[in-house]
Amino acid sequence: MSILPLTVPPKRLAQTISSTATSFKLNNIQSWQGVDLVPGDFGTEAFAVLINLTRTQIEIIEIDPATIGDASITIVERGLDYLGGETPDLSRQYAWASNETIVQLGTDAPQLFRDFMSESNPATVTALHTYDVLPQSAVVPTDPDDFANKSYVDGLTAPAISVPINQVAHGFVAGDVIRISGVNTYAKAQADSPVNAEVVGIVTEVTDVDNFVYITEGIVSDGTPVFAAGSVLFLSRTTAGELVDTDTTTIGEVSFPLAVVSESGLKMIFHKYRPLVINSISGNPVASETVAGMVEQATPAQVAAGTDTGETGAPLFVVPSLIPAIPGLIGAKIEQNAASSFGSSNFNKQAYQVTDFDTDSIADLPNNQLVITTTGTYFIGGAGYIISERDMGLQIQVNATVYLENGISSFSEPQGCTISGIFQLTAGDTIEMYGASSGAENSSGDFKNNLWAYKIG
Repeated sequence: MSILPLTVPPKRLAQTISSTATSFKLNNIQSWQGVDLVPGDFGTEAFAVLINLTRTQIEIIEIDPATIGDASITIVERGLDYLGGETPDLSRQYAWASNETIVQLGTDAPQLFRDFMSESNPATVTALHTYDVLPQSAVVPTDPDDFANKSYVDGLTAPAISVPINQVAHGFVAGDVIRISGVNTYAKAQADSPVNAEVVGIVTEVTDVDNFVYITEGIVSDGTPVFAAGSVLFLSRTTAGELVDTDTTTIGEVSFPLAVVSESGLKMIFHKYRPLVINSISGNPVASETVAGMVEQATPAQVAAGTDTGETGAPLFVVPSLIPAIPGLIGAKIEQNAASSFGSSNFNKQAYQVTDFDTDSIADLPNNQLVITTTGTYFIGGAGYIISERDMGLQIQVNATVYLENGISSFSEPQGCTISGIFQLTAGDTIEMYGASSGAENSSGDFKNNLWAYKIG
């Protein structure tokens, strides 16, 4: 089995699934480049994480990458362990609602903890030979097809991953997790705040009181704490520089998984996973959300303001649906899913039942209107369709005053008309659309009948 490293934009579930469903559909399967994903992007094994919009429910599933381009994607296992196990658990299998479920694909999924291997595992050379004991050689490799011994590889990689530091009276011991505290100076890291948790590495060797060596990631022997093999270790929030096997749930502290023990007290794999500042998220284990890369979700106002961090200091995660196509990031669009009456030679106010998007609390469906909440220049407009061949017209009224009017003579069924314009609007202004036809008629009652406003300046 193989898993290829892959980062994929978050998706939305396109169709509601039950807790026992064996397949699901996404709103799209595009990569960051806008190209549809194919099975070869994932390897032979792939996983996904399902999360609701309020971050109170999470489920990890294994999927069949061969079905990524099919009408629906096949689920191999459901309710996987939050820390990487592959055993399904019915208590972690949930029903998921369409459009209200974020689906994260790729190798950000937390179950990839299990792919770390100890040095004692048998090694297989694909399509060549499988060895119980690896062959050894003292020969320096000279050809691209030659294999290299450990001493040769260590000599090449040590300068790249080990960093020697001279710092007077540094005070470190092997196993201390460190951060940068000033110009070319280091201090012990601690998970009591985002600033103190800016980890750069772990001390692996202390030469003397003024010199030490740290690595940014890799296998650590000296300083490995005594915890069971397989334990996930987190940066301590109480003791600076220490690794512990318990996570934090305290708001303002940082959940930061940094290592997995492969041999108690003797060896661990050090790797800086994505940290999470604890906020008011509740429900499933915070550690799972940290490994999956879940941080504080940006509000529409924060997106519009270009804010980088949330109220707790955590980096903001922007849901793609919050970003409309028009610059300015403020706007709304409402649509029909039921017929609305066009007046016979007089204009009737059009009714709307669905909000397509709304980034600034503009949509007012109960009153069939848009209400401006941020003063500025707006591009406003709408469309109306009737089901018969008649003359028809549209009006857009701002604060009950006609700002725009357009009409069209009958020529086919269904009959359609659009209307738009640019105006300076003030917070509290109302926008409504009215329709009339040459005889009593109803709209087509679907998304083609809409009213919208975008802030462009």
